[in-house]
Formats: sequence, C-alpha cells, structure tokens
Amino acid sequence: MDHNVIGGLLAAAETAVAALLIFSFVAMYRKNSKGITKKNLVYLAPTFIINYLLCLAAAFYNGETVDIVFCASLISKSLGMFGFKYEVDLLRPIVTANGLFCFDLVLSVLITASSLLISVASIFGRAIGGFFARRKAMKSGCDIVLGDCPSALKYIKTNKNAVLWDDCIENGRCRALVDGGVTVMRARLSVDGLKRAVRGAHSVIVFRDSGRDHEELIRTFVDSEMLGEDGLKLRLEVCGAEEQVVYRLIDKIDESKSAYISCFNKYELAARRLAVGYPVSRFVPRSFYNDNCTLKDGKGINVVFLGFGKINYHIFRTFSMLFQFVKQDGKKLASAPVHYHIFDHNGSRLNNELFSRLDYEFGYEFENTELPPPDRICELEKTRNADIYSVEARKFFRSCVNADSFTYFVVSLENDFANAACAQSLKRLFRGEENYVIFTRAENRSEGVDSFDGKLFYFGDDLATYLRANVVDDGLTDRARTLNYLYDAASDKNSAIYALPPSERYAAAVEALKSPETRRKVAADWAKLNDAQRYSNFYAALGIPFKLGLMGFGVCAAGKGDVGEDEFKSKYVNSGRDGGYTDRKFYFGTETGNVLAFSEHLRWNALYILSDYKQMPLGEMRAVNGVVKHKDDARRLHGCLTTYYGLDELISYKADLLAADAKSRGEKFDRDAVLTELSSIYRYDYMALDGLFEDAKLYGYGLVHGLDGRS
Repeated sequence: MDHNVIGGLLAAAETAVAALLIFSFVAMYRKNSKGITKKNLVYLAPTFIINYLLCLAAAFYNGETVDIVFCASLISKSLGMFGFKYEVDLLRPIVTANGLFCFDLVLSVLITASSLLISVASIFGRAIGGFFARRKAMKSGCDIVLGDCPSALKYIKTNKNAVLWDDCIENGRCRALVDGGVTVMRARLSVDGLKRAVRGAHSVIVFRDSGRDHEELIRTFVDSEMLGEDGLKLRLEVCGAEEQVVYRLIDKIDESKSAYISCFNKYELAARRLAVGYPVSRFVPRSFYNDNCTLKDGKGINVVFLGFGKINYHIFRTFSMLFQFVKQDGKKLASAPVHYHIFDHNGSRLNNELFSRLDYEFGYEFENTELPPPDRICELEKTRNADIYSVEARKFFRSCVNADSFTYFVVSLENDFANAACAQSLKRLFRGEENYVIFTRAENRSEGVDSFDGKLFYFGDDLATYLRANVVDDGLTDRARTLNYLYDAASDKNSAIYALPPSERYAAAVEALKSPETRRKVAADWAKLNDAQRYSNFYAALGIPFKLGLMGFGVCAAGKGDVGEDEFKSKYVNSGRDGGYTDRKFYFGTETGNVLAFSEHLRWNALYILSDYKQMPLGEMRAVNGVVKHKDDARRLHGCLTTYYGLDELISYKADLLAADAKSRGEKFDRDAVLTELSSIYRYDYMALDGLFEDAKLYGYGLVHGLDGRS
C-alpha cells in the first residue's frame, strides 16, 4: 500500500481519537462538572494502537523484516512512547521523507501527552486536588465539622468553606464525598494532628448524630492548648438534659479555655428563628392593646400546637420564656399569661419534664416562699391526645378565634404534605375571621412565604437551620456578651460606663468592645457565668423583637425603615430614663417603659425557673461588710425569683440587714441613699430596653410599623 495512503489513514485515525477525547471530556464536564474520571483511562488503548501502527509503518518503510518476533518487539517501543522515549533510528527516515508522517508524529505526541496526563489525573487527581483543597481551607479559617453524618453534610452543603474531618471514612465513601464537592480530612483527631493541620482561627462543629463523645472531645481540645479568640472555637450540639451535663463539664475547665466551648441545639435554633422573626406580639391587633402596651381587659392570647415532636417542644419552651404579656390591674401592672393548647395523637409526647415543671413542680416549690411567689410562666391548658381532624378538635379551634381572643397556630406533623394539608384545612375554618395566624413547618420550602391574605406562613426550612449564620455567627452571643458587659460596667462604680447617663451606656459598651483587650476581658467574664446566666443574656437579646412588637414595631434591613427616633420615643414613654432612675417611685408606674421592664422580669423569672432555680430564703441572706448576697448559683437559689413588686420587698429587707450591719460597726446609714442604690435590681431590667432604638441601628436594622411587608 502506498505510504501516503497509510499516512493519511493514520492522520484520520489520530484526528478521530483527538476529537473523541475532546468531545467526551466536554460532555462529561457539562454533565457533572468533572471532565476527568477513571473512565478516561480508556483513551490509553487507541493511543497505544496509533503509536504501534506508526512504528509498524516506519518498519515497512525502512525495509525491516517484519515477523512475529519483530512485531512483539514493537510493543515495548510503543509503550516507551508514553514515556516520550522515541525510537529515533526507526522513525526518522519516514518522518524526514514524508511530511504527512511528520504530521502523524506530531499528532501522536499530542494525543499521547493528553492521554497520559488525563490518566494520571484520573488516578491521582483526587488526592492531589484534596491535598491542595485542605491546605487552602485550613489557611482560610474554614469551619471544621467532625464526623461523617447527615447533619454534617447538610451544614457543609450550605457553607462552602467547611471541611469534614473523620478518620473512619472508607475509601469508596471518601471518593463519593469528594466527587460531591466535600473537602475531606482523613486524620485521627489528636493533639498532634490538630497542631499539624490547623493554622489560624477555626470553628469546630460537632453534631449529635456524629456519634462523637463530647467529654473526650472537650478533653482533646483543651489539651491542644489551641482554644482562644485567634484559635479554635468548639461548638457542640446537645439536647435536653445532656446540655446541663456538658455545661457542668465546661464549668470545671480553666476560664481562659472554657469561654471558647459552647453548645447549641438545632431544634432550638429553629425555634429561635421563629420567635425572633415572627413574635406573637407582632400579629396581635393594636385594638387589643392600651396606649401603654398592656393588654386590654377581656383580651386573651392563645398558642395552639398541632403536633408536639422535637421542634414544637422547643418552640413551646422558647415561646413560654419570651412571650410575656402584661395587663393593668388598677394602678398596678400584672401578668397576662399566654394560654397554650397542645394536640398530638401520640400520647407519649404529652408527658415530659417541661410540663411537669410548669404544672406540678412550680406549685410546691413556690408554695411557702417568704417573698411573693413568681407569676406563673404561662397557662398550660389541658393537653389533648386527639385527632386534629375530629369534630371536637375543630370546634375547639373555632372557639379560640373570636373578637376577644387572638390565636397563633403552630403546625408540625409527620411531613410537609401533612403540615400543608392541615394548615389549609384550618384556614377554611376561619373564613371571615381576622384574629389568627397559622405557622406550618415546611422543611423543604423557603420560610417567610405567606399566603394571599397574610395568614399562613411557613417556617423550619431544614437547610436554613444549618446556615453558618445560625450555628456559628448568629450574632446572639455577641449581643449577649455585650449585655453582660453592660450590666457589669453599669454596676461597677469604678467603670467609665457607670458615670454615663443611662441613655448613653449601651453605645459606650459597644464602642469599648472594639478594643481587643476589652474583648478578652469580656470573654473571660463570660466564661465565669453558669449556664443559666449565659442563657439569661441570650434570651434578653432574643426578646427584643417581641418587645418591639408590643409597641407596634417590626425590624427590617437598614435603610428601609420608616420609624424615626422621635416616633419611637413617643411610643417608648420612660420618664425615669433621663433622670438616671434616681426616683424610686418611677419603677412602680404604668408607662410603656414600666410595662416592658415588667415583661422583662417575667421573662427572666421564666428562664430561671426552667433552669431549676428556687427562691432564696430570706434567712440565708447576710450582710457582710456592707454587701448582702441574695443568690447562690451553686445551689440554684436566687432572691429575685419573686414578682416585680416583690423585688421592692427584697430591697427593703436588704436595706434592713445593711442598717443593722452599719449600726454594729458604728457607721452612719442613709436609708434613702441605700434604697436608691439597691434599686439597681430594677434598673437592670431597663438597661437593654433603653437601647432598643440605638441597638437596632448598631446591628444594621431599621424599624417599620407592625406587619409592614418589609419586616
């Protein structure tokens, strides 16, 4: 056969292989964004055949004796071309004599190089890519998620700058994760392993379904000596009583390290999102309120739970602490507790420690207190083991919605379909009614989507719960630490903040926190708090939207609000603020500021009661060197666990103790001055409230009116 024909056929074959290589590479990339896979190894075979035929054509041209032995020897020569070892004496004559074979050789070199590179990449590319991905992530302050589990993968799916660290992942599983875009660190979690791999500041997140032992993890991270503001921060998902155990463990650790170990609960995070974004007070008609934001006589608030699984349990717990309404009883204020109704066809869910705490234990633990017992957290009506579609249930639902009752329904049943069907059937019951709102859980739908009439809202989007903004950067810890710092500074006569007017203290605290030295001190002080004290600050921050709702305001993005400071102050009436709260009579008024502070004390009481605190007996209080301690955190006792007006009795009792102490030491005693100083117990409830408008600006929010669509 003519050599030109042979050269042309080789050129056509090489062009076809090159085109096929490019086409399949592009097709695979479009299909799964991965052009290089193990399937690319198939290109080595046609490339080898092309190289073999090129050598064979050269042998015929050179007049070699082509027998079976020679053909066998060409195999090694063709394979050598993958290492770019060309038989110069064999190929040079034909390439020099025929330009078409020169073109064939060039194509052969290109195809060989391409096939070889792609094949190497398909075998080692994942390992090489994973190495550089891990290096980059570890240097960029990524989140480290421990354990291959569903929650970890959901978190990584919504947060690209995250690494999955697990030493028990099998090769096949690891390949699947990497192909799915997950950066995997397969290494044993040890002190040495941490120090070798980690550089800079990282948040380490551990979900409950990872199966990791919290105590062992805490010990590993404490021993690593890498916990700190610029190092590792450990966040552990806990649930129920386990949280108390973990916090007891954390409390035993050196304060400089324990400040960087914290807990979270994904169900509680979802509950917080609902409570902050859609507080009950935001929906209650303004006609239900008096001018000072108290509820009018005869008006009631209901919350009805349809289904009482894990999510609704935590929503109930969060709501019962945060949503504290106030009514006016003559010239005094009084609690107006929300009425809660629970429906679930699974009777086992209707018996739990929370219900026992509210309905049974509260009664005997505060039965014989010397100070007035605290108000009930809420009115927990009879729980019902019933079918929500029964006639009796439907009649009850209709009875909850009327001119004098506003009802907030929360639906969380078996699945999204059941939730949506139940919510729609509820809406049919309330045609023509206004005093209700329905929130239905939708795990696979973006929350915040409402129906045509604004009565049906969706919440609980599963992936939204795993956003970094919720798990790590929720802003709540910063806000809570700021409040704690403010309380400490405002009660310390030697601090610069103490000397400022109350209206300027919060802004001054935020400004002071810009200093690294102050932040380190705040972190150390935060570490000294027990779990109840930490959560008290958390829920004070969470309660802001509810209190804004009482005044008829909602929050929106900065720059979109239309409520100015003058309008806010016209609603937030507080005659004691500008005077520095020097007149004790102010605390017993009925202005808006008093109402919100009364509500805040109810919230504080609720949290401490649910944290197993009891009222401290007066007989255990002693005056020592001009100081009376009215709490014992180790024994979970607190003198402030009384009514708002009962605090005044506590103040008077402490003043009597201090008077006797001063007399025994022969010192003068100014009772009025001491009473004013002791009234700081009341002032604490006003501190966060005084900064509500400024607080919104500092955190990038604007204020709008009520249910404005921009909220």
